[in-house]
Amino acid sequence: MTISNSDQFKDQLKTGIPIILCFLSIVLILLSIIFFTNGHSNYKIQLMQKDWSVTSATVSNVESKVKKSRGSHSYYYDIYYDYTVEDQTYTGIIDNLNRRAKIGDSFEIKYNPEDPEESTYILEPSKDYISDSFITGGIGLTFLIVCVIFIKKTKSIKTNQIIE
Repeated sequence: MTISNSDQFKDQLKTGIPIILCFLSIVLILLSIIFFTNGHSNYKIQLMQKDWSVTSATVSNVESKVKKSRGSHSYYYDIYYDYTVEDQTYTGIIDNLNRRAKIGDSFEIKYNPEDPEESTYILEPSKDYISDSFITGGIGLTFLIVCVIFIKKTKSIKTNQIIE
């Protein structure tokens, strides 16, 4: 590679990196907003279920799913469970759980006392969405700051080269 080709390559690299960083920062910031919005919606639902009654449920069926991605396999399970309220048996499902359960296993669930067909395996409201969205947003903002610094340094180097 000649010196001019090397300089040209460095210039292309200097302009390409900020573009990639800016794109990544925007994507991460948008993802953090989506994480926060979805998490907050789920949290509000969980708060409405806070006073539901707790009972024991038993796993009645397990369906496994395989998701293939770039040569690796991930296993997910749909867990069907039965629970009894006032001598009436109801069925619920936990979709896409990443751990398997055995038929006959027992665990606690919550059900709506006004409509016992409604149930959830989430016993306590969770604010995990806050940390997830802030971490993603923080990484996005960091990339954006690095992008701005990189662009300013590149512009000042080009300005100094023009003056000389």
